[in-house]
Amino acid sequence: MSGNQLAILENKRGGSYWIIKEDSIDYMLPKQNLKINEYNYSTVEVLFECRNYDANYSDYKLVKPARVQMVSGGTWQLQERGIIEFY
Repeated sequence: MSGNQLAILENKRGGSYWIIKEDSIDYMLPKQNLKINEYNYSTVEVLFECRNYDANYSDYKLVKPARVQMVSGGTWQLQERGIIEFY
């Protein structure tokens, strides 16, 4: 993601990500059952650095959650991409 791109996320029932707060910092991570494939990879890649991605493998581990900041009720802005590693 280049420095001038802006990712705005909306709170959506049944969405694919969790937002958790720890020490006044909001983090976003994929839900445990999120399958990453060719249909959603472009979205995931905006939110997370995807290491060793191969369309034939969908198993991954979260190395670092993304950082987000609430900009209004139910709307979040990506502050820093997270990292996902595929294996």
